[in-house]
Amino acid sequence: MKQQITIYTTTDYEQFNRLKGNRDVTNKRVAIIKESITQVGYISNPIIVNEGLEVIDGQGRLEALKQLGMPVEFRIVRGLVECRAMNLKPTGWSISDFVKSYAEYGNENYIRFKRIADKYDFGYTLAYALAKNNVYGGGAVQGDLRDGTLYFDETAAEKLEDVFSYLVEFKEVQKRVGGRKELFFGAIGWIALQEGVDRERLRVSIIQQANAISPAAQTEPTLKELSEVYNKGYSKNNRRYFDYEWKTREAA
Repeated sequence: MKQQITIYTTTDYEQFNRLKGNRDVTNKRVAIIKESITQVGYISNPIIVNEGLEVIDGQGRLEALKQLGMPVEFRIVRGLVECRAMNLKPTGWSISDFVKSYAEYGNENYIRFKRIADKYDFGYTLAYALAKNNVYGGGAVQGDLRDGTLYFDETAAEKLEDVFSYLVEFKEVQKRVGGRKELFFGAIGWIALQEGVDRERLRVSIIQQANAISPAAQTEPTLKELSEVYNKGYSKNNRRYFDYEWKTREAA
């Protein structure tokens, strides 16, 4: 026997509550929903709440309908306390959504990770890549950041803060060079993390030769160009010479 589903309708928007750990509702998302409703009309799609009227799925629809002054349809599913799995549907959660949610639930690894990434404002994908010493950026990001198994202890936090505090010095240079910011900072950060690299030489070389550096577009060319800038004046026999091709093969 099928269980009967009751759909309620209300204009009392204030009775609904935000569920701890749920992602933020962006103005952009609400604007898209409002535009769709205005142009196409509202297609019945009840929001899902638990018995405490905490919104599990449909925060964006709720806010859009509230702003339009339209009735909200909702259904109550008792016992629901998790929002991440429900929201892996049409719009999907971003990496930022997952990080914020796990941190809000008190996961110390995510709290540390978020604190460092937010402090320097380089983004979670770049933070993860450098924390994992991954020159190719966020390729592995779909794993432990999403499923809640990120391990990020105090040692990892100190390492990431160290490289981010170094990268801050290149923010003005990046504006001059142009291209993909995450790629530019990621390449410099990864080179700086490699054993034997003279960070001061790398910093001075990039700043002084910024006008000769191409806008960052792809990983390999960017790494090659930054390495050539760093190695200028060095022979391959110099112990400070940075062989990026060997290092990337080693890291693969």
